Amino acid sequence: MELDRGLDTTTSAYYRPVSLRALQPLGRHFDGAALLVAWVATLALGIGLGLASIAYGWSGLPLHFGGVDIYITLYPPLIFCTLWVLWFGFWWGFVPAYLATLVLALYSGMPLAWSLLFAFADPLSLAVLAIAYRSIPMAYDLRSFNGLAFFALISFVGSIFGATGSFIWTHTNALGVHELLPIWQGWWLGGLVQNLLLVAPLLYLFSPQVSRWRDYHLGAISADPNHARGTLLAGATIIAGVLLYLYFTVALSHNQLNIALAGDDTAAWREAALANAESNTLLYWAVVILILFVAFFGAQLFNHWTASLQRAARELSSANAQLLREVSQREQTEQELQQLADRLAAANASKDRLFSVIAHDLRGPVGAIVSLLGMLEEQIRALGNRELNERFHTLREAMRQLMRLLENLLQWSRLQLDREQCQPQPLDLAAALENASGPSALHATLKDITLERRVAPETVVQADPHMLQTVLHNLLSNAIKFTPRSGYVTISATQEHHEIHVTVRDTGIGIEPERLSQLFDIAQLSSRPGTSGEPGSGLGLMLCKELMERQGGHLWVESWLHTGTEVHFTLPVART
Repeated sequence: MELDRGLDTTTSAYYRPVSLRALQPLGRHFDGAALLVAWVATLALGIGLGLASIAYGWSGLPLHFGGVDIYITLYPPLIFCTLWVLWFGFWWGFVPAYLATLVLALYSGMPLAWSLLFAFADPLSLAVLAIAYRSIPMAYDLRSFNGLAFFALISFVGSIFGATGSFIWTHTNALGVHELLPIWQGWWLGGLVQNLLLVAPLLYLFSPQVSRWRDYHLGAISADPNHARGTLLAGATIIAGVLLYLYFTVALSHNQLNIALAGDDTAAWREAALANAESNTLLYWAVVILILFVAFFGAQLFNHWTASLQRAARELSSANAQLLREVSQREQTEQELQQLADRLAAANASKDRLFSVIAHDLRGPVGAIVSLLGMLEEQIRALGNRELNERFHTLREAMRQLMRLLENLLQWSRLQLDREQCQPQPLDLAAALENASGPSALHATLKDITLERRVAPETVVQADPHMLQTVLHNLLSNAIKFTPRSGYVTISATQEHHEIHVTVRDTGIGIEPERLSQLFDIAQLSSRPGTSGEPGSGLGLMLCKELMERQGGHLWVESWLHTGTEVHFTLPVART
C-alpha cells in the first residue's frame, strides 16, 4: 500500500490496541505484568509532573512565532500519555491523562464537579490521535515525510480539542474575557509544540523497538492494525477541529475588540489591537498550514481508500479464480463419481443376471434330485429300514431348502433387474392362503405343529397373485421351520380403513433384539436362530418385504426371544 512513500508494511509501528483484560492472570503472564508495572509508574509520574507544572509555573512560556511574541503552556503528562496511546491503545493513555488532570484541577482549587469535567479536555486530544491512527494505517515511527506530516496534522487538531479546557479554567479562576484568547492560544499552541519538539523525537527513537517488543511478547493479544473502521469519523474530527479553531480565534478576537470599544481606556485599545494583530498573524499561518495539512490528509485518505479497493479487487479476483478452480474440480469429481456409479450399476446388474442364470440353471437339477429322493424314500420305507429312511428324509428336506433358496434367489434377481412385473388384481385372501399353505401344512403335521387360519372368506385384497403366493409360502415356511414341535402357527387378517392387515404368528424361539434391526439389511444377511439343522439365509424375508412394497403394501417384524415372532404385512383392499 503506497502511503508513506510506499507504506513500509514490514515495520510493526502501527496502531495496535492491547486489551487490558487479555493480560490476566498476571501470575502466568510475566510480560503483561511488566507492562502493567510500567503503566502504573507512568501514572504516578504523570500526576507528579502535572502538579509540578502548577508549582513551577510551566505556563506562559514565551515563544517568538511569525513576527509576534506568543506565550505557550506545556503539560508534561501528555507526553507519556501520547506515547501510551500510540504504542498500546487509547485507554492506556486516557486513564493517566484523566487522573493527572483531575488531581491538578483539585490541587488548584477548582470545584469537584468542574474538575471532573475539566479532566476530559486532555483525553479529547488523545482520542483524536487514536481515531486517526486507527482509521488510516499510517506508521507512527516518523521515518518518512508522510508519517511526520500526518503526526503534525493530527497533533494540531488534537491540541485544539484539548485546549477547550481553557474555557473552564478561565471561568473557575474568575479571569476576564479579555484573558481567554491568550490562554486558549497558549494551550493549543503549547500542545502542538510539545508534540512536535518532545513527543516526535521519542517516537522516532523508540517506536521501532517498543512496537517489536509489543508484537513479539503481546502479539497474540494485539488487535489487527489494518481494519479501517471510522475513517469518515477521523475526517469529520479533523474538519471539526479546523472549524473549532477558526471559530474560537475569530470570536475571541472580536470579544476582546468589543471590550475595548465599550470603554475609553487607551491602554485597553492598545492591548486589544496587539492581541488582534497576534491573533490575525496566528490565524494566517494556521490557515496556511491547515490548507496544506487538509490537502495532505485528503491525499492520504484517497490513497488509503484506493489501495483498499485495489486490495479488495485482488482478493475478489483471487477468490473468484479459486472458486472457478473448485467448481471445475467438483465437476470433474462429479463426472468421475457418475462414471464410477455407472460402472457399479453395470457390475451390480451383471451380478444379478449371473445369480438369475445360476439359480435358473440349478433349479432344474435340484428339482429332479428332490423328486428322485422322494421316490427312493418311498421304496426304503417299504423295506422297513427306519434308520436309512430318516437319513433320506433329512437329505430330502435339505434339498427342498436348497430348492426354496434357489427360487428366492431367482425371484430376487428378477426384481433387481425389473423383470418381475407387478400386476395387482382383486384376490380372495383365504383362497390364496389355502393354495400357499399346502406344502407348509404337511411340514407342520410332521412336526406336530398346529396351523390355524383365521381369514374370513370375504376378505379380498388388491395384489399380484404370484407375488402374494410367494410371500405367504415364505412366511408360513419360516414360521413352521423356527417353531419347535407341538407349537402353534397362526395366520390372521383384519381390515383397517382401506388396508388388510395380515399377521403370521409363531410360538418359536424368537429373535434377539439387537439382530431384529438387521433383518432387512442386505449387508447383514444371516440366519435367524432356529432349531438344530434348520438354518436360514434371511433372503426369503427380504424378498417378502420387497414384494410387499412392489404391491403397495408394507411389511415389518416383531419378535420376543424364547416366546415367538410376528410378521405383519398390509395390502390395499380390492378396488370395486
